[in-house]
Amino acid sequence: MVKKAVLRILKGLATAALLRGWICAAALAAPPDMPPPGGVPPQYGSAAADSLPMRPGGSPSDEPPAALDDLLGAPAGRNLSPSNSAQTPHNAAAEVLAPPGPDGMMLGEGQVIPPTLSTRDWLQLHDYYAEFDADVLDYARAMRTGREIIDQADARFFDRTDLALGISAGAKFTFGSYLGEDFQSRDHSVEVTYEGLNSWAFRGQINAAGTSVVDNGGANGNFGSLITTINFPNSAFFNGADFYKVVYQSTLNSLETNVRIQTEVGKDQMVYNPDTGTWVRHIDRGPTFALLFGLRYLNLNERINVAAGLNETTGTIQGFPTADFGGSYNANVSNNLAGLQLGGDLNYQYEKWFFGFDFRAAPCLNFANDASNIFFNDPALAKRHFESSKTTTAFISEIGMSAGYQISPHARLKLVYDFEWLTNVGQAPSQLNLPGPNGPAQVNTSNGVFLNGLTGGVDFIW
Repeated sequence: MVKKAVLRILKGLATAALLRGWICAAALAAPPDMPPPGGVPPQYGSAAADSLPMRPGGSPSDEPPAALDDLLGAPAGRNLSPSNSAQTPHNAAAEVLAPPGPDGMMLGEGQVIPPTLSTRDWLQLHDYYAEFDADVLDYARAMRTGREIIDQADARFFDRTDLALGISAGAKFTFGSYLGEDFQSRDHSVEVTYEGLNSWAFRGQINAAGTSVVDNGGANGNFGSLITTINFPNSAFFNGADFYKVVYQSTLNSLETNVRIQTEVGKDQMVYNPDTGTWVRHIDRGPTFALLFGLRYLNLNERINVAAGLNETTGTIQGFPTADFGGSYNANVSNNLAGLQLGGDLNYQYEKWFFGFDFRAAPCLNFANDASNIFFNDPALAKRHFESSKTTTAFISEIGMSAGYQISPHARLKLVYDFEWLTNVGQAPSQLNLPGPNGPAQVNTSNGVFLNGLTGGVDFIW
């Protein structure tokens, strides 16, 4: 019995030794660029990395270094624990973190480590950020018709929709300060945005088909064929004109301050490349969301001037001096909108590119004021001045579609197409009609303004 037991033990030891020798031989025969056990390393949080330790022969170590936070240079408080899943990249942008040196180990002396492409270094907020944009906005024509001037000779008329302001260049500036990160890894910041310097203008002249004839006291003279439907005191001195000159101007300026809460781009991927025996980093793809809320102020100032006159300024027509005919009527309206604002952004990050849209909505109070003046060429008629004011509700809404490219860790280019609506505001042409001899009881704020155009610029973070 003892002899049989000893033989069994010796036989087992021999089998174990033979198996161990076979495993060692297979391991020595494996190529040096085989990936570590598991095939693909786990993912790590976004950070700038220098290199990962390599085994002799160019293959990486089985485990990431123990001092991973120090090696990756992550900021304090950032969670760099590996996730449970190891995924291969999905055609993401890759950059070599540690190409092997001539000896197949670490980078040799004098060799430069290539720059990393990381969401923490390239795409996330730092301490401050600024945006500098230029825009070109189109001021849409008025939607409400109103025949202000009529030519009695050929039934032509000048309508309010003929006041085409067209496009105007402006600017937009944003300055923000990074406040910190919440427990859900969302970035918080406060920002101030100014938008404006847009100034639109329309200048036109309407000439009568039937012009005046000076009779110098005779009986065959006649006035021009242009008359106005605008209701104001002594408007008869504007009827029978040879021409009307119209100047319409509008300016827009806006100021807002917001708190922004924004999600971050997904984690980077650290992936082993078996062809080069190196680790590479891939920027993740995916959406980012931002919510903002704050205060909004917008000022819309408009002015219109309508002047009537005769071609001849000497002599008389039916006993009336031509120099005393006509005059000018101007109306100035100021809209001051102030209220709370809510908005957000939705962007999709595709490596260094991003695409998305944003919106703003601000219910406001409109503190509107109007000042109108009528000047007559007849010295016997005194200048008329009218003022009125009104406070009403108004609304500001904006939608933008954007695209951009990250050109460096601290700068990116972007292009945005914006749409903006203003409701319950006063436009200058709507202030021309005076219902009574003492002027309007209040400002007409029944108008809406629609703007749209292209914005382009550069964003900086530091």
